[in-house]
Amino acid sequence: MAGRFHRPLPPIQVSGFRFHPSLRSFSLLELLVVLAIIVLIAGILLVAVARSRELAQRKQTAALIQTTVNAITQYKAVYGKFPGQSQSANDSVFTNNSEILSAIQNNPRNLPLLQVPESAFANGSLVDAWACPLVIAMDDNASGITDLTASYRANSISANVTGSVAIMSWGPDPEIPGKRIYSWAQ
Repeated sequence: MAGRFHRPLPPIQVSGFRFHPSLRSFSLLELLVVLAIIVLIAGILLVAVARSRELAQRKQTAALIQTTVNAITQYKAVYGKFPGQSQSANDSVFTNNSEILSAIQNNPRNLPLLQVPESAFANGSLVDAWACPLVIAMDDNASGITDLTASYRANSISANVTGSVAIMSWGPDPEIPGKRIYSWAQ
């Protein structure tokens, strides 16, 4: 009967901490495993958040491009010429689109042709979600094919697009053509 009732050991006090020998504590290995699992979950979440953020930026830029195409097309329908049109035999390509933007916003009839958020403007130009100016090309010679040729840093593009307006964003990484955003089908 004497072994049936167990008297707990008294707590041991070591430099201000009380240690109860009867209570089991976690080993260092168990703590490291739990920490590794937490770090792994955090890493997975960070990747997922980054992907969803890039997807949202791509959608925002695609919407801006489509809104701008519509504004340029409306300007042409109302005034019979493209904004900033040079009346040349070649198509106009604008990598700094501030001249087009100014013509659309300050049109003679003060029509609200282009309504975009303030975040889409930088230094008088329309910019994508990564603060890079949109490349805008217009079919000035009315051939039905818009020639968009532009370069940015060490990257370039040359495309013949069916239609009167072609707009492009270099995307999050100009060096990867697959990340670019176009107003035309690829």
